[in-house]
Parts: sequence; C-alpha cells; structure tokens
Amino acid sequence: MRWGELPRTTRDEVRRLAQKGYPHPDPAIQRAAADWGVRVRRLLVWLFPLMAVAVLPTFLPSSWRYGASGVVDFLLGAWIRGAEILVLVGAIWFTVSVRHSERVERVNTEALLNAVHRPATEPFTAHRRLLVPGYDLGVVTWGVFAATMTLSMLDSVGEMTAEDSPAILRTLTPWAESVVITFGVSLGAIHLATAAMIPRGRGALVALDADGVTIPHLGLAFGWAEVDRVEFGHGMSLAFRLRDADGVLRRAQPKPWRRWQVRHLQGVLSIPAVSMREPISEVVAKARALHSASLAGTAAR
Repeated sequence: MRWGELPRTTRDEVRRLAQKGYPHPDPAIQRAAADWGVRVRRLLVWLFPLMAVAVLPTFLPSSWRYGASGVVDFLLGAWIRGAEILVLVGAIWFTVSVRHSERVERVNTEALLNAVHRPATEPFTAHRRLLVPGYDLGVVTWGVFAATMTLSMLDSVGEMTAEDSPAILRTLTPWAESVVITFGVSLGAIHLATAAMIPRGRGALVALDADGVTIPHLGLAFGWAEVDRVEFGHGMSLAFRLRDADGVLRRAQPKPWRRWQVRHLQGVLSIPAVSMREPISEVVAKARALHSASLAGTAAR
C-alpha cells in the first residue's frame, strides 16, 4: 500500500493524529505513511544543490551580466525567472503537501519500531544510497556558488576602486582584495572538509554485529559496551549515545567531523536515514536488538 493510494480522508486523518503525537492504528497505513515521509525527505535533499544553482546568476560579476551579448543576457534572465518559479512552486508544494511530513514519518516509524518483537540478532549492514544529492551534489554546487560569489566580490571591489574613485578607496584596494580572497579560501576549505566527511559509493554505511559497530567511512569501530543506548535520533537518524563520547570520537577520522560531533551533538553519533538504502525502522530495530543482546550477555557473565 502506497501513500498516494490512500483516500484523502485517511491521509488527513494520519496528519491530524501525527500533529497530536499519535500514529495511525493500522500497521499497513503506518508503513505507507513512514514510506511517504522517506520519499519526501529524499526529494527535499535535492533542494540544497538546486537552490545554489538557481541563485547563481545573481552572484555573477556585474561585468559578466551586463556586458554580455544579447543571447547570454537572455539566458541569464531566463535562468533567474526559472529560479523564481522554482522557489514559488516549491514553497506552495511544501506548504500544502509536506509541511507535516517529518512528524508523520517519525510517529509512524516509532510505532513500527515498537511493534517489532524479538528482532533477529544476526550481523546486519546498512548500505549507503548511491546518490544523496544534498550531500553529494551539495558540495559541488555550493563550492561553485562560493567561487562565483568570491569573483563577484572581487569585481565589486575593482569597480569601487577605479581610477576615478576617491584616493582613500584606492588605498584600501589591496586590503579589501585580501579580505575577499581570504573569505573565498576559507569557504573552499570548509567545502573540502565537508567532502571528506561524506561516504562514497554504495558500500557499507554502518555494520552491526555481536561485537559492536563499524562505520567504514570514518575508520571507526566501537563495542556495545561503549554505547549507553541506541536511539531513533533527531532528524530521522540512527543515533548511538556514547558513554565516553570523547574517547570514542577521538578514534574517528577525519578530525573535522570528530570536532563537529563533539561540539554540536553532545556525544551522540548519528547516521542520517536519508543516506541509507534500508528502512530506518529496520536499522534501528537491528541495532537495538544487538545492543540489548550484548548487555544481556554481559549481565549473565
């Protein structure tokens, strides 16, 4: 059963219940609602690279925009008008259709999780989706956006400090250009650091077994004894709340990811569901089962 196949009254009922914090009582509708939330989330991650590309012409140097041929000028104008239409349609779609999608997905996914009794404790691997646009394309598009914005700022500095400009502005030219170049280089470094944190290909995203957790793209492995609890985390993710977050994350690579995790997530190591091929409910249930089995075995000894 798919979300679009449900009667409109049923979909409205699911949204109303989700706003009150309740899932739909029918497990089949719960799964349809959770799957709909997943599809919406995967569609939303396209918005980040698309928005960067859409507004790119507004940051082109003015000499490029106004000194170009008629054909180029027409194409840039069409690009900008298309971006405005895209933003308008996206805003309407979000307001009318998907405003409550994350809440609908969360409460119904949690209901599916709670309905799982004695999930299997065999080793399990969650694989990465081949293309996650907000992560994969976002690094490229925002990098191009930052480079274009830096060129535009340098062009603006050149216009402000032309030969007919006041002497004080011409004196400040080297300083202003160095500030702009430093800004551009800093943005480039941020994009490179972000790219280093992103797993590539369709391999294992997180591997779970009786011994613990392995996250290949971070070169990180830790045992279940180092995990306080497994959570269905904020933003729809598999989250491990660590007993000694600093000790575990100190072993992770690359370092920028480690520092960001420690500073912003208060010791919770999160793997976003949007990156996974498998349903998040299945991944969280497997992780909880293996964690519980490990704790039970430790207590028995």
